Amino acid sequence: MQKRRVVLDNSVVLPMFFKEEMKVAGDTFKASRRAAPILTAIACGRVIGFAPSILMFEFVKCAMRKALGPEITKRQIAEFRGLPLVYTEMNDLFEDALRMVEDYKVPSTDAWYAACAKQRDAELWILSPPKDKFVTAAAKALPNKVFTLWECEFSKPKPTKF
Repeated sequence: MQKRRVVLDNSVVLPMFFKEEMKVAGDTFKASRRAAPILTAIACGRVIGFAPSILMFEFVKCAMRKALGPEITKRQIAEFRGLPLVYTEMNDLFEDALRMVEDYKVPSTDAWYAACAKQRDAELWILSPPKDKFVTAAAKALPNKVFTLWECEFSKPKPTKF
């Protein structure tokens, strides 16, 4: 049986390494709790994780903004670098990313993740709520391959419909 394949948007990766909670309509959405099983599955080799190389830049930029102190930030970045993700260079994704922007109106920064999921024939995991522009556009481009932590747990995937 083939291993499950996933591409992780930075919005999913950050809560794996930093506690992230959001207030929504009076409720607290615990993003870190939802992201933890993905981290475990990839770290244990049960799932193959992919990402465009821009993830490294985005993760470090966001980690530095968290201002948790240099030691904590340095440790979290090192743990992130230890996650066994298979990176795809942006040059290799360029044509597909451009098509995602032009044909499906995927926001340009997010198009790299959608293009990576297409090339790797993988699920695309995003944190955003279902009505988010990225989620809607990506779901059109990648039918039955886009999932949000907002809508479902990793152990019970339910594709986003557009």
